[in-house]
Amino acid sequence: MKTVKTNSLKLQYDAEVTIIKSKLGDIENIRNDLGLSQRKISQLLMVDPSAWTRWTKQITPVPAHIYRSLQWYMALIEKSPEWHPQNSFMRSFQPSNHKAVKIELEEHKKELEKKLISMQYEQLINSKLDKTKNKILFLLTGVTALQTLVLLALTYHLLS
Repeated sequence: MKTVKTNSLKLQYDAEVTIIKSKLGDIENIRNDLGLSQRKISQLLMVDPSAWTRWTKQITPVPAHIYRSLQWYMALIEKSPEWHPQNSFMRSFQPSNHKAVKIELEEHKKELEKKLISMQYEQLINSKLDKTKNKILFLLTGVTALQTLVLLALTYHLLS
C-alpha cells in the first residue's frame, strides 16, 4: 500500500472539512436536509452517482471541495430560499408564475390597445381638423371671390 504524504495544505483542508462536518453533518445528513435523492445531489454537485455511493459507504473519502460546495450551497439557500433545490431554478416556467406572467402580458396588451385607440382618435381628430380647415379655406376663398365681385360691381356701378 502506498503512503500519502500530508502537507500543510492537506492538513488545512482536513481541518476545514472537520469544521464543516461539525456544523452541517455528514454528506448524507446534508442530502436529507435538502430533501434530495442521491441522483439529484449528484447532479447538483456534478459528480457521478457512484462516487456518492462510495463516499457514503466510506469506500473512498469525500473530497474537501465537496464539503466546501455543500457549505456554500447551504449558506446560499439560507440567504436566498428560492435557490433551494425543492424550489425550481426555472421559476418563470412554473404554473403559479405562469399565471403572473400571463396577467402581466394581458396588462401590457391592454396598455398597447389604449395607445392604439389614442393614436387612432388623434388621427381622426387631425383628419376632421384638416377637413374643417379645408372647408374654412374654401369658404374664405369663396368670400374673397364674392367680395371681389361686389367690389367690381360697385366699381362698375360708380363708373357708369
